[in-house]
Amino acid sequence: KAYTIIKSRILSGYYEPNTMLNEVALSDELGISRTPIREALNDLEHEMLVNVLPKKGTQVSEIDFDVVRDIFQVRLLIEPYILRKFGPYIDKQQLILIKGIQQKAEVTGIEEQFESDNDLHQLIISSNPNRYLDESIRKVYDQNQRLRLLTGQKSTKRLIASAAEHLAVIDAILVEDYDEAAQAMEVHLANSWRATLDVLFQK
Repeated sequence: KAYTIIKSRILSGYYEPNTMLNEVALSDELGISRTPIREALNDLEHEMLVNVLPKKGTQVSEIDFDVVRDIFQVRLLIEPYILRKFGPYIDKQQLILIKGIQQKAEVTGIEEQFESDNDLHQLIISSNPNRYLDESIRKVYDQNQRLRLLTGQKSTKRLIASAAEHLAVIDAILVEDYDEAAQAMEVHLANSWRATLDVLFQK
């Protein structure tokens, strides 16, 4: 319970990057004893969502240039690979539903677009049957969720451009051209990487 609540609050942005988490305060806030709180924080450290700082406490991990780079490097390696290798396993009916929402990007709300964007990427990565690959990408997506919260509200234009890129990926999958889908995904991720850097680090 402690792990689930604290992780959810980190991923939702309730605990922002660099926030110090105090075991005593968390214990009081969540109504959970300190031992499971400590164990939860240790688990979250292994997932790189918090850093345990000697003599200082536990800090929600920072989102800096290196983190953004690492996230997108891994996504660029894995997501196109999944499309090329496991594209035939992607549920086409679900894909068509997602396509309908992406086609309305200019008129639908930000939250709906966020959800549809996430649904598309999750649908693609869920087609991968490799358990080790799956564990790696899930950890990266936890970090990516934090990025989306930090950048999404600041870049509505990027959401619209992103929808067009998603449609290129979707259309290629629907005609079973998985190499083309992978190339379209590479373009999308490269553009998203640049947009994220612009939003977070532009002076």
